[in-house]
Amino acid sequence: MRFSLLTIFLLSVISFNSHADNQVVRISSSQQAWPPFYFKDANNNESGLFHDLVVELFTNRLSTEVMYVRKPWARAQREIELGFTDIFITINTPERLEYATAMDKPFFQLKFNLFTFKNHPKLEQMNQIRNIEDLKALDITVISTNGNGWHEKTVENEGVKTAIVGTDEQMVMFLSRKRADGFFDIRESMVPLIKSLSMENEIEITNGSIDPANMYIMVGKLSLFHDRLPQINEAWNDMIEDGTIDRTLAKYQSF
Repeated sequence: MRFSLLTIFLLSVISFNSHADNQVVRISSSQQAWPPFYFKDANNNESGLFHDLVVELFTNRLSTEVMYVRKPWARAQREIELGFTDIFITINTPERLEYATAMDKPFFQLKFNLFTFKNHPKLEQMNQIRNIEDLKALDITVISTNGNGWHEKTVENEGVKTAIVGTDEQMVMFLSRKRADGFFDIRESMVPLIKSLSMENEIEITNGSIDPANMYIMVGKLSLFHDRLPQINEAWNDMIEDGTIDRTLAKYQSF
């Protein structure tokens, strides 16, 4: 009888904890801020485009509290694989798909636009860039930061002349002095930097872009939320259809 009572008690505790955990979604995230996608505001509160969308999806639509678990990025991914956290927002590579499942539709598309200096003589052609061959045909020099793997793989290794600087700030200043023709970066994160440097009148963003990358909410296969993927997908579709996504993006696209 004692064993049976103990067994019933343990099972009830497990059941309660599972139910409780299902009310909190644990997000694996990098320790490094990436404004405007995610960062801490002046009051040390979570903020940013990704945060706004996650709160709307999980808290407002699915009645689930959001909790961030910030680790170095390699460790953050490992937390998902081990089942210590539930979701992360990233590109759904084959390696990650081994231990996590991506939602049906992208969470966000990283679009790499070409930025250039004002009144560049090749501005019209720059606006027409849609792939690496278009870029190579222009015979221009672009800037990148040291260690930018995307640029190295997608642009520099394809034979496009590249000037390397240390930081994003240096990249903007380098371009403003017309020491190169442009650089590829993400509108949402680069525009605030350009504004903070008071370079809006020196730099402009073109319609030229290459190789966008889709980011997904990925749910760990060991997470309790893996069984809730149909609900997550349905709620996300509702956010698309009722305009919530577009309204949220508009708050971060003012340049």
